[in-house]
Amino acid sequence: MRLPPTWAGSTRHRCRAGGPNGSEPPSIYVAGAVYWVTLNSLMEEYVWRWFVFRQCEGLAGGPAAVVLSALAFTLHHIVALAGQFSWTITLLGSAGVFTGGAIWSLLYLRYRSIWPCYVSHAIVDLPIFIIGWRLIFGSQGVAS
Repeated sequence: MRLPPTWAGSTRHRCRAGGPNGSEPPSIYVAGAVYWVTLNSLMEEYVWRWFVFRQCEGLAGGPAAVVLSALAFTLHHIVALAGQFSWTITLLGSAGVFTGGAIWSLLYLRYRSIWPCYVSHAIVDLPIFIIGWRLIFGSQGVAS
């Protein structure tokens, strides 16, 4: 399935691997996906749950810290999303980011470890990159 050219607003060309003409090989996309799913999600959990959540918890208590840290996590992602997508897509994506941030904060509150948060975060990131692959490269290299 291909989305219409306006699916990401007027900046769609920046969403293509390799820049406006998509000249980079698919291996660049795969390398980026591996980085984001493994290392970036681990670093985010360390920063947003271990540090930010704990600071919010010290200031406002556990339940409020869940909301506050999820809001901060969402604001961080809005900056990244708004540079690539229309505001409609950015706001829709932000709802998912807030939900994920709240769930991961609840996991941290319950288990006091970033590892359950990290595993869940990586599991969520993986299909995002699979969908991105299908949107950018079609079914090239993907069994249908």
